[in-house]
Amino acid sequence: MVFPKALNLTNLEKQNVKLCSASEYVTAALSELGEKRILPTYKGTKAYIEIILRWWKIMNVKHPNKGTHLKDMYMQPLTLSPCNGSIGFLENMLVWMEPLETGKLSRETHLALTQTTHAILELAKYCMAELNFSYSLPVKIQTDPLEERFGKYRILAGSQHYISVRQVIECEAKLRLQDSLPLKLRCNARYSGLVSDKYFDSSHSLIKELDRGGLQYPHPDVASIVVCVYAVMLKLIVKPYEQEFLNTGNHKQVLVMITTAQLKEELSHLDVCDAGHLKKL
Repeated sequence: MVFPKALNLTNLEKQNVKLCSASEYVTAALSELGEKRILPTYKGTKAYIEIILRWWKIMNVKHPNKGTHLKDMYMQPLTLSPCNGSIGFLENMLVWMEPLETGKLSRETHLALTQTTHAILELAKYCMAELNFSYSLPVKIQTDPLEERFGKYRILAGSQHYISVRQVIECEAKLRLQDSLPLKLRCNARYSGLVSDKYFDSSHSLIKELDRGGLQYPHPDVASIVVCVYAVMLKLIVKPYEQEFLNTGNHKQVLVMITTAQLKEELSHLDVCDAGHLKKL
Protein backbone atom coordinates (compact mmCIF):
# COMPACT_ATOMS: atom_id res chain seq x y z
CA MET A 1 0.00 0.00 0.00
CA VAL A 2 1.51 3.34 -1.10
CA PHE A 3 0.34 6.33 0.91
CA PRO A 4 -0.65 9.50 -1.02
CA LYS A 5 2.16 11.47 0.67
CA ALA A 6 4.73 9.26 -1.02
CA LEU A 7 3.38 10.36 -4.42
CA ASN A 8 2.75 14.05 -3.64
CA LEU A 9 6.02 15.43 -2.35
CA THR A 10 6.88 19.10 -2.01
CA ASN A 11 9.83 20.52 -3.94
CA LEU A 12 12.00 20.34 -0.80
CA GLU A 13 10.96 16.76 -0.01
CA LYS A 14 11.80 15.62 -3.54
CA GLN A 15 15.48 16.10 -2.67
CA ASN A 16 15.28 13.33 -0.05
CA VAL A 17 15.62 9.90 -1.67
CA LYS A 18 14.43 8.21 1.55
CA LEU A 19 10.92 9.55 0.88
CA CYS A 20 10.77 7.65 -2.42
CA SER A 21 7.86 5.19 -2.53
CA ALA A 22 10.14 2.40 -3.83
CA SER A 23 11.23 0.82 -0.54
CA GLU A 24 11.28 -2.52 1.26
CA TYR A 25 8.14 -1.47 3.10
CA VAL A 26 6.28 -1.22 -0.21
CA THR A 27 7.42 -4.64 -1.43
CA ALA A 28 6.56 -6.20 1.94
CA ALA A 29 3.11 -4.61 1.82
CA LEU A 30 2.57 -5.89 -1.75
CA SER A 31 3.52 -9.42 -0.67
CA GLU A 32 1.16 -9.20 2.29
CA LEU A 33 -1.85 -7.54 0.67
CA GLY A 34 -1.46 -8.20 -3.06
CA GLU A 35 -3.31 -11.51 -3.17
CA LYS A 36 -5.69 -10.68 -0.30
CA ARG A 37 -6.87 -7.41 -1.89
CA ILE A 38 -6.64 -8.76 -5.47
CA LEU A 39 -4.33 -5.93 -6.54
CA PRO A 40 -3.76 -5.97 -10.32
CA THR A 41 -0.19 -6.69 -11.51
CA TYR A 42 1.16 -6.55 -7.94
CA LYS A 43 3.70 -9.30 -8.63
CA GLY A 44 5.25 -7.41 -11.55
CA THR A 45 5.29 -4.17 -9.56
CA LYS A 46 6.96 -5.90 -6.63
CA ALA A 47 9.59 -7.50 -8.89
CA TYR A 48 10.36 -4.16 -10.60
CA ILE A 49 10.77 -2.32 -7.29
CA GLU A 50 13.02 -5.09 -5.93
CA ILE A 51 15.35 -4.75 -8.94
CA ILE A 52 15.72 -1.00 -8.39
CA LEU A 53 16.17 -1.52 -4.64
CA ARG A 54 18.93 -4.07 -5.15
CA TRP A 55 20.72 -1.71 -7.56
CA TRP A 56 20.39 1.11 -5.02
CA LYS A 57 21.79 -1.05 -2.21
CA ILE A 58 24.82 -2.05 -4.29
CA MET A 59 25.55 1.54 -5.27
CA ASN A 60 25.42 2.76 -1.65
CA VAL A 61 27.83 0.34 0.03
CA LYS A 62 30.31 2.46 2.00
CA HIS A 63 31.72 -0.05 4.47
CA PRO A 64 33.07 -3.59 3.86
CA ASN A 65 31.03 -5.02 6.75
CA LYS A 66 27.73 -3.33 5.91
CA GLY A 67 26.21 -6.44 4.31
CA THR A 68 27.25 -8.65 7.22
CA HIS A 69 25.87 -6.24 9.78
CA LEU A 70 22.53 -5.79 8.00
CA LYS A 71 22.36 -9.42 6.81
CA ASP A 72 21.86 -8.42 3.18
CA MET A 73 23.96 -9.96 0.38
CA TYR A 74 23.40 -6.93 -1.87
CA MET A 75 25.07 -4.66 0.68
CA GLN A 76 28.36 -6.53 0.44
CA PRO A 77 31.27 -4.72 -1.27
CA LEU A 78 31.98 -5.61 -4.89
CA THR A 79 34.48 -8.46 -5.19
CA LEU A 80 35.53 -10.96 -7.85
CA SER A 81 34.57 -13.87 -5.59
CA PRO A 82 32.04 -16.32 -7.10
CA CYS A 83 30.07 -16.03 -3.85
CA ASN A 84 29.54 -12.29 -4.42
CA GLY A 85 26.26 -11.81 -6.25
CA SER A 86 26.47 -8.05 -6.79
CA ILE A 87 28.74 -8.20 -9.87
CA GLY A 88 26.47 -10.76 -11.52
CA PHE A 89 23.38 -8.75 -10.67
CA LEU A 90 24.77 -5.58 -12.28
CA GLU A 91 25.75 -7.51 -15.42
CA ASN A 92 22.29 -9.05 -15.66
CA MET A 93 20.71 -5.66 -15.07
CA LEU A 94 22.51 -4.20 -18.10
CA VAL A 95 20.99 -6.97 -20.23
CA TRP A 96 17.57 -6.41 -18.63
CA MET A 97 17.67 -2.68 -19.38
CA GLU A 98 18.30 -3.04 -23.13
CA PRO A 99 14.63 -3.40 -24.16
CA LEU A 100 13.57 -0.73 -21.64
CA GLU A 101 14.90 1.98 -23.96
CA THR A 102 11.77 1.81 -26.09
CA GLY A 103 9.00 3.48 -24.11
CA LYS A 104 9.66 2.03 -20.66
CA LEU A 105 12.09 4.64 -19.34
CA SER A 106 12.79 8.15 -20.55
CA ARG A 107 15.82 8.49 -22.80
CA GLU A 108 17.72 10.51 -20.17
CA THR A 109 16.93 8.10 -17.32
CA HIS A 110 17.82 5.04 -19.38
CA LEU A 111 21.12 6.56 -20.53
CA ALA A 112 22.13 7.67 -17.01
CA LEU A 113 21.22 4.30 -15.45
CA THR A 114 23.04 2.31 -18.13
CA GLN A 115 26.18 4.43 -18.09
CA THR A 116 26.38 4.49 -14.28
CA THR A 117 25.97 0.71 -13.98
CA HIS A 118 28.48 -0.01 -16.75
CA ALA A 119 31.02 2.46 -15.33
CA ILE A 120 30.79 1.03 -11.79
CA LEU A 121 31.29 -2.50 -13.14
CA GLU A 122 34.31 -1.63 -15.28
CA LEU A 123 35.91 0.49 -12.57
CA ALA A 124 35.43 -2.20 -9.91
CA LYS A 125 36.90 -4.89 -12.16
CA TYR A 126 39.88 -2.69 -13.03
CA CYS A 127 40.59 -1.83 -9.39
CA MET A 128 40.49 -5.48 -8.32
CA ALA A 129 42.18 -7.08 -11.34
CA GLU A 130 44.82 -4.45 -12.17
CA LEU A 131 45.36 -2.60 -8.86
CA ASN A 132 44.94 -5.70 -6.67
CA PHE A 133 42.18 -4.20 -4.53
CA SER A 134 40.42 -6.69 -2.28
CA TYR A 135 37.05 -5.07 -2.84
CA SER A 136 35.38 -1.97 -4.26
CA LEU A 137 32.96 0.39 -2.49
CA PRO A 138 30.75 2.11 -5.12
CA VAL A 139 29.62 4.91 -2.79
CA LYS A 140 33.20 6.22 -2.57
CA ILE A 141 33.15 7.39 -6.20
CA GLN A 142 29.85 9.26 -6.27
CA THR A 143 28.69 12.73 -5.28
CA ASP A 144 26.00 11.70 -2.78
CA PRO A 145 28.11 12.63 0.31
CA LEU A 146 28.72 16.07 -1.20
CA GLU A 147 25.01 16.49 -1.98
CA GLU A 148 24.16 15.37 1.56
CA ARG A 149 26.48 18.03 2.98
CA PHE A 150 24.87 20.74 0.88
CA GLY A 151 21.46 19.44 1.94
CA LYS A 152 22.44 20.08 5.56
CA TYR A 153 23.57 23.57 4.58
CA ARG A 154 20.14 24.28 3.10
CA ILE A 155 18.34 22.99 6.20
CA LEU A 156 20.49 25.03 8.59
CA ALA A 157 20.01 28.10 6.40
CA GLY A 158 16.23 27.96 6.85
CA SER A 159 15.35 25.32 4.24
CA GLN A 160 16.44 27.56 1.38
CA HIS A 161 17.39 25.98 -1.93
CA TYR A 162 19.77 28.77 -2.96
CA ILE A 163 22.25 29.80 -0.27
CA SER A 164 25.09 32.31 -0.20
CA VAL A 165 28.80 31.72 0.46
CA ARG A 166 28.40 33.39 3.84
CA GLN A 167 25.63 30.94 4.78
CA VAL A 168 27.81 28.01 3.72
CA ILE A 169 30.62 29.19 6.01
CA GLU A 170 28.23 29.73 8.94
CA CYS A 171 26.54 26.34 8.45
CA GLU A 172 29.89 24.56 8.19
CA ALA A 173 30.88 26.06 11.54
CA LYS A 174 27.63 24.78 13.09
CA LEU A 175 28.14 21.28 11.68
CA ARG A 176 31.71 21.09 12.97
CA LEU A 177 30.53 22.23 16.41
CA GLN A 178 27.90 19.47 16.44
CA ASP A 179 30.54 16.86 15.59
CA SER A 180 32.77 18.05 18.43
CA LEU A 181 30.09 17.91 21.14
CA PRO A 182 30.30 14.81 23.39
CA LEU A 183 27.44 12.32 23.17
CA LYS A 184 25.32 11.48 26.23
CA LEU A 185 25.84 8.08 27.77
CA ARG A 186 23.00 5.64 27.12
CA CYS A 187 21.55 3.60 29.94
CA ASN A 188 21.84 -0.03 28.79
CA ALA A 189 19.42 -1.22 31.48
CA ARG A 190 16.76 1.22 30.32
CA TYR A 191 17.37 0.34 26.66
CA SER A 192 17.04 -3.40 27.31
CA GLY A 193 13.64 -2.76 28.89
CA LEU A 194 12.35 -1.25 25.65
CA VAL A 195 13.16 -4.11 23.29
CA SER A 196 12.35 -7.80 23.15
CA ASP A 197 14.17 -10.74 21.58
CA LYS A 198 11.06 -11.89 19.73
CA TYR A 199 8.10 -10.12 18.21
CA PHE A 200 5.14 -10.42 20.54
CA ASP A 201 2.93 -11.49 17.62
CA SER A 202 5.07 -13.95 15.68
CA SER A 203 2.24 -14.68 13.24
CA HIS A 204 2.49 -11.22 11.68
CA SER A 205 3.66 -12.00 8.14
CA LEU A 206 4.45 -8.37 7.24
CA ILE A 207 7.09 -8.20 9.99
CA LYS A 208 8.50 -11.55 8.89
CA GLU A 209 8.85 -10.20 5.33
CA LEU A 210 11.05 -7.34 6.56
CA ASP A 211 13.06 -9.31 9.11
CA ARG A 212 16.37 -10.74 7.89
CA GLY A 213 17.21 -12.02 11.36
CA GLY A 214 18.52 -8.79 12.82
CA LEU A 215 15.45 -6.77 13.82
CA GLN A 216 14.90 -5.78 17.43
CA TYR A 217 11.24 -5.86 18.40
CA PRO A 218 9.47 -3.50 20.79
CA HIS A 219 8.66 -4.65 24.30
CA PRO A 220 4.93 -5.25 24.93
CA ASP A 221 4.94 -2.21 27.25
CA VAL A 222 6.16 -0.04 24.39
CA ALA A 223 3.45 -1.43 22.13
CA SER A 224 0.83 -0.64 24.79
CA ILE A 225 2.02 2.97 24.97
CA VAL A 226 1.89 3.37 21.18
CA VAL A 227 -1.63 1.90 20.98
CA CYS A 228 -2.82 4.17 23.80
CA VAL A 229 -1.31 7.27 22.15
CA TYR A 230 -3.00 6.36 18.87
CA ALA A 231 -6.38 5.79 20.55
CA VAL A 232 -6.18 9.09 22.46
CA MET A 233 -5.23 10.97 19.29
CA LEU A 234 -8.22 9.53 17.44
CA LYS A 235 -10.50 10.78 20.22
CA LEU A 236 -8.98 14.28 20.19
CA ILE A 237 -9.46 14.91 16.47
CA VAL A 238 -13.22 14.24 16.41
CA LYS A 239 -16.13 16.22 17.81
CA PRO A 240 -16.72 17.48 20.47
CA TYR A 241 -13.01 17.67 21.37
CA GLU A 242 -11.51 18.58 17.99
CA GLN A 243 -11.89 22.36 18.09
CA GLU A 244 -10.75 22.65 21.69
CA PHE A 245 -7.72 20.49 20.93
CA LEU A 246 -6.79 22.56 17.87
CA ASN A 247 -7.02 25.76 19.90
CA THR A 248 -4.43 24.59 22.43
CA GLY A 249 -0.92 25.98 22.11
CA ASN A 250 1.01 22.73 22.24
CA HIS A 251 -0.76 19.71 20.76
CA LYS A 252 2.06 17.29 21.56
CA GLN A 253 2.12 18.30 25.24
CA VAL A 254 -1.64 17.82 25.57
CA LEU A 255 -1.42 14.38 23.96
CA VAL A 256 1.43 13.32 26.28
CA MET A 257 -0.37 14.57 29.40
CA ILE A 258 -3.58 12.67 28.62
CA THR A 259 -1.72 9.49 27.66
CA THR A 260 0.40 9.68 30.83
CA ALA A 261 -2.72 9.95 32.97
CA GLN A 262 -4.25 6.93 31.24
CA LEU A 263 -1.16 4.71 31.62
CA LYS A 264 0.24 5.87 34.96
CA GLU A 265 -1.10 2.97 37.01
CA GLU A 266 -0.85 0.31 34.30
CA LEU A 267 2.84 1.00 33.60
CA SER A 268 3.94 2.22 37.03
CA HIS A 269 6.80 -0.32 37.02
CA LEU A 270 8.55 1.80 34.38
CA ASP A 271 9.25 4.62 36.85
CA VAL A 272 12.71 3.29 37.75
CA CYS A 273 14.99 1.25 35.49
CA ASP A 274 17.06 -1.72 36.70
CA ALA A 275 20.10 0.54 37.08
CA GLY A 276 18.21 2.81 39.50
CA HIS A 277 17.68 5.75 37.10
CA LEU A 278 14.47 7.68 37.49
CA LYS A 279 12.47 8.19 34.33
CA LYS A 280 9.19 9.78 33.47
CA LEU A 281 6.41 8.12 31.54
